[in-house]
Amino acid sequence: MSQRVFALSEELEHALREQQLWTAESPSAEALMSQEPFAVDAMDFNEWLQWLFIPRLKMMIDNQMPLPKGANISAMGEVFCQVKCISSGRILAVLNEIDQVMNDA
Repeated sequence: MSQRVFALSEELEHALREQQLWTAESPSAEALMSQEPFAVDAMDFNEWLQWLFIPRLKMMIDNQMPLPKGANISAMGEVFCQVKCISSGRILAVLNEIDQVMNDA
């Protein structure tokens, strides 16, 4: 499972880059410490994926830690893509698969 989630995190990065949603500048330290779900008070969802979600997944996999269950990342992705009017097919497909793999574990 970990190998599949790692590969999906790579696919997610590629999909975000394709949509020009991968940012060069990191959010502030304060934003990165947000306690709100998806850091909605401090950054856009794509930034949360890039700067928090993907790195944490990779860190957990690298350290052979158990991955969280009960993921529902794709629902937030759908809202984000609708609000930003983004062509979201690939991003949402990857997020759906991440949810499925992590929830089936």
